Amino acid sequence: MSFRVSRISLATFRNYRAFSCQGFGNLNIFVGPNATGKTNLLEAVELTTALSSFRNPQTTELIAWDELEAKISLEVEDGPRRNTITLQVSEGKKTFGLNGKKASRSDLAGMVPSVLFSPDDLRLVKDGSSLKRRALDAMGEQISGAYRAVRRDYEKIIRQKARLLKEGVDATYLSSVNDTVAMVGTQLELYRRQISLGISSLISDVYRDMMGKPERVEFVYLPSWESPESENGALGDDYLSREAILREFQEALVAMEAQELARGRCLVGPHLDVPRFLVEGRDASLFASQGQQRSVALSFKMSQLLYIQEKTGHKPILLLDDVMSELDEVRRSALMAYISSDTQTFITTTNLNYFTKDELAEAQVFALENMMNQEV
Repeated sequence: MSFRVSRISLATFRNYRAFSCQGFGNLNIFVGPNATGKTNLLEAVELTTALSSFRNPQTTELIAWDELEAKISLEVEDGPRRNTITLQVSEGKKTFGLNGKKASRSDLAGMVPSVLFSPDDLRLVKDGSSLKRRALDAMGEQISGAYRAVRRDYEKIIRQKARLLKEGVDATYLSSVNDTVAMVGTQLELYRRQISLGISSLISDVYRDMMGKPERVEFVYLPSWESPESENGALGDDYLSREAILREFQEALVAMEAQELARGRCLVGPHLDVPRFLVEGRDASLFASQGQQRSVALSFKMSQLLYIQEKTGHKPILLLDDVMSELDEVRRSALMAYISSDTQTFITTTNLNYFTKDELAEAQVFALENMMNQEV
């Protein structure tokens, strides 16, 4: 089952005062110069499918200047079925809707999933762990309606613990706080490990199919309490055991308690876990070439498509935000060849020369500069 976007409507959203566009096919290309709102348009689709934005904006940033609210409306269809997903944004508040009725995030999670690939994602392999953790969380929140609640609960308790450590909490009270940290953090840790194993089971085949190279690629998730030299994430039989994770987490919190009190910082937990890409068993951030790193990042994004579809039963929409300008011809060709004919794809670009004549012939091309604040 796969919902497809049939219409996008925006009202006072970022630089769009009024905008509505329809007539989408499988491959849709929005072309225009910089500062015409190409990324804003894909962000609107992401906000009403993935239910979050890769920019992580404040609500006020989503609202056009001198306006009090913004609205996104996304019409989607699956054969005879029609649905309209809406998002209304006011200062400090987001309200989702489905077919004219208020809806919660859990109601909409995974209904119309999406995967966004931006130039920043090409740094996934090389850059630090936070970018990789955010990528896992973005996937998890589309797969499970409970994931976001668990992540937010964990972040809240970690902020509270950090504040207490800075204020000089005593060891007895810290121990009671750590009980909650371990309980909530264990569930987040388990979610992320499950996703990491799923991605790792796909990424080597995707890499080989896209790049035509037999190199073994893995995605591993290393808990913060493991040694940095451990490259396999301690993949034992109990890797997905909630009881084992809880026990290890509790032991690590006890072991680090004195250091946390002395340094006034949280030193263990999922917020410090280390996801890694490995190529032939070696850390890709250290040993892979820049070209290999970019190929691994591409493969990771395509693996996300497959994994989310496997878990939700819905084929995700693919959003490519100006990545063609960041890829060489070989990787552009590999990406376009890999995109499935039944994966609805939205691409933004400043230059149509990145596409072949055959690709343009199959695409719906929209000149965004001529469409601003009008219906198409």
